[in-house]
Amino acid sequence: MSSDENDDLSESELSSSTEFSGLEDDELRELFDTDEEEDEFSGFDFNLPENMRWERQPFDVNMEPFTLTPGPTINLPDSDKAVDFFSLFFTEETFRKMVEFTNKNARKKQAPNWQPVTSEELKAFLAVLIITNDMIVVPRNELYYLSSSERKLFHIPGVKNVLRSRKRFFQLKSYIFFCDPDHEKTEEEKKDPLYKVRGLYHDIVQKFKNLFNCSREISIDEAMVPFKGKLSIKVRMPDKPIKFGVKFFELCDAKTGYCKNFSIYAGKDDRETGAIGKTGKIVMDLVADLHHTNHHLYVDNFYTSPILFLLLRARGIFAAGTARPRRGYPHEQLKRTVLRKRGEVAWLTAREQGMTALRWKDKKDVHFLTTIHSSPVIPAWVADDDSGSDTDAVRNDSDVVSRRVKERGRWVTKKIYRPEIVKCYNQYMGGVDLSDQMTAVNKSKKQKRWYLRIFLKIVLLSIYNAYILEGHKRQHIPGGRRRRDLLTFKEDLCVQLVGNFPQQSKSTASNKRRRSADTPLPARLTNVGSHFPFKGQGRDHRCVVCERKPLTKTQDNFQMLPVWCLLVHWGRRIKLFL
Repeated sequence: MSSDENDDLSESELSSSTEFSGLEDDELRELFDTDEEEDEFSGFDFNLPENMRWERQPFDVNMEPFTLTPGPTINLPDSDKAVDFFSLFFTEETFRKMVEFTNKNARKKQAPNWQPVTSEELKAFLAVLIITNDMIVVPRNELYYLSSSERKLFHIPGVKNVLRSRKRFFQLKSYIFFCDPDHEKTEEEKKDPLYKVRGLYHDIVQKFKNLFNCSREISIDEAMVPFKGKLSIKVRMPDKPIKFGVKFFELCDAKTGYCKNFSIYAGKDDRETGAIGKTGKIVMDLVADLHHTNHHLYVDNFYTSPILFLLLRARGIFAAGTARPRRGYPHEQLKRTVLRKRGEVAWLTAREQGMTALRWKDKKDVHFLTTIHSSPVIPAWVADDDSGSDTDAVRNDSDVVSRRVKERGRWVTKKIYRPEIVKCYNQYMGGVDLSDQMTAVNKSKKQKRWYLRIFLKIVLLSIYNAYILEGHKRQHIPGGRRRRDLLTFKEDLCVQLVGNFPQQSKSTASNKRRRSADTPLPARLTNVGSHFPFKGQGRDHRCVVCERKPLTKTQDNFQMLPVWCLLVHWGRRIKLFL
């Protein structure tokens, strides 16, 4: 949930998973799970304490210091090239494996006229995929390879000339592969719907984890990769911009949007998860490498539950988020407090567990649960103020938010009280949304191969993470702005991925067609007699060399070329048919 346009959000905006709001807990547990292959996993042995009591007693959270140093964990390349940062994730070994698997796949499927792909060509192909995703977009990929003079206005020569031909582009798109096609799959691998991308996925995720430490605030949310074809792991989200596709669960840095970890929804899993449920297991899997770091994790009400937050705190991670009625949450107790106007708050605490539950009245009631924040201290003016204007001088700007309301037929601006947890949630929950916006996969083009969409999403996540790493290496200009934005970074990356691949191919073809001025004429063009080369209409003509070639009475055997000899050609042709 981002806060790009407004500092605060209403209830409808704060609840990012409204499409699930009507479901019961048991139904929610059956919806999603992760794809981790833990055969011995038997659930989390953790339950809510029996003596857990919710009371209106103030307390202060004992906040332990953050133990990590945010930023890159390695010495970054001493270079200005975008490809050097991208290569931290997509290494030469990664490309070597992709080349090997693609060639094997083409041979196994007996691809006609297949020429083995090389690492250089595969990098050029990857550059084309990046360009055609969101940089130069046309309705169909065939339009990148227009060649007719009538449609010269729509030609895109830069993309067209990267690979040998249109046929080669679609050939690579058809046979590119990310696992060994000759490998004999085990029973577990046969059941794995993500087997085709599993190796690449694990390799890239491990690099995401190892190369960067997030700041103290992190967030977990969902992202969608569009796909409408037949696929067992496809989900339908009718209230989302992308309604059909593959769901990603991402853990991102709340400030930069760096993707630290992600998992892909792989269908229903019948393995026991314990009391935290399957949504809780998603969170625990994503933060498995962050235990005892004292991170501040922000989630929406799809994941929030008291037992999950207690388990996270036991593992050294504090958490906060919007909440819905779930086991252990004092929803009915909070509803007993009557809130008459915007800005009023009802709250309860479980002091022994260090947890606060809060209900804040905006346009609608918004529920929160937190182990990060202490119980709220509500200013006196909240209960007394009704106009929103008389007490501005005594208000702290960080404690208020402006709202437009209609009073007596006029729209007026009022300032209402905002608890600290609402401010922090709006500020730090947008990390995944930021990453998803920067790595969106184009959904307008039809794609039959679902794994190619997932591959492209992983590539785009790697590009954005590489861009963030570059920001820690290259000095910023005054004012804190980057020396190049993400679009320029992508442009430079594509140019460097292509390298000299098209220029070499083009120069080779040019040498075959053109003759240097110092090269003598071949014998077939000398001593051919008197003739006047002439450009005719169409192609039903003979060239100047026709004088030295035998003619037949069969019209189909004539050489059809646009240049013909005005004197010699027609003179000989008339004699032939006399």
